[in-house]
Amino acid sequence: MIGKTVIIIENFEFNGKIYEKGHLFKVTGDDSMRGLDLEDSDGNRIGETRFMSSKYRLLTIADERDNKIKKY
Repeated sequence: MIGKTVIIIENFEFNGKIYEKGHLFKVTGDDSMRGLDLEDSDGNRIGETRFMSSKYRLLTIADERDNKIKKY
């Protein structure tokens, strides 16, 4: 799972920052008890996401395609 990308599927607040739907994070750690550790392209980190796992999902190939299409 490390190195994969997750996409936020609903807005949420963490440590005083609001992350909006569509925001991307890379998985930097994976613990079966605590959940994933995530980091975005700005260096923002979210650790131990087990209890908020309903707010993100793995980025699919279709998501990547859609993101590229949106840029044009």
